[in-house]
Amino acid sequence: MQGVQFLVNSANERISALIDLKIHAEFWAALQAETANSSLIFLTNEHGQKVALVLDLTDEEDQELWEDFCDGVAIATVAHEPRIAWATAKADLDSIATRV
Repeated sequence: MQGVQFLVNSANERISALIDLKIHAEFWAALQAETANSSLIFLTNEHGQKVALVLDLTDEEDQELWEDFCDGVAIATVAHEPRIAWATAKADLDSIATRV
């Protein structure tokens, strides 16, 4: 996933995710608006600007943020795909089901 790096433990399990806030600025803006989580950890640049968010994947609250982030990335990747009307999709599925 672009703009994300992981820290792993000795068993090669992901324990933390570092999210580049420059690449995922929209996620960060939405996160600020939705969460009251004051325990978030950030990496900052030499000017004190937040450049990355560190999520502790062993923490339940951070796991929820990670899931929200993944959902947002998944939605963004298909946002520009052509849409199909529900009636058309249902008719296509019904025709497939009758052939089986």
